[in-house]
Amino acid sequence: MTAAGAGAGSRRLIRGVGVAVLAVAAGLAAWWLLGRGVNTDDFPPFLDSQSVTPITRYSGPWLTAAAGAALLAALLLLAAVFDLVRWSQARTVSPPAAGSAGLSSAELNSGGLSPSALSSAQ
Repeated sequence: MTAAGAGAGSRRLIRGVGVAVLAVAAGLAAWWLLGRGVNTDDFPPFLDSQSVTPITRYSGPWLTAAAGAALLAALLLLAAVFDLVRWSQARTVSPPAAGSAGLSSAELNSGGLSPSALSSAQ
């Protein structure tokens, strides 16, 4: 791996870890927003056998914000996984050397077929 390739790989790792941390933060924000969007209040009893009557209220703006934060967390998690997979693939796979498999660098650049091979194939 060249020095430029190593720098790009480490940037991809740092970006992947950073985005994963942001995804966790967005997930926690979504959970907090969801908790703010669902409230249970105690009202006086409707039945004589109960001490209180719990009523659950749902707040649309808070729930919408929670859904948006959850969507953001999912997209950030997807980006983090993508970066970390690309980092691990770049770390384990090295580019083929010129002249590998008996082909010259000119043949590698032209798709492996020289003009003489093209004329003999016709």
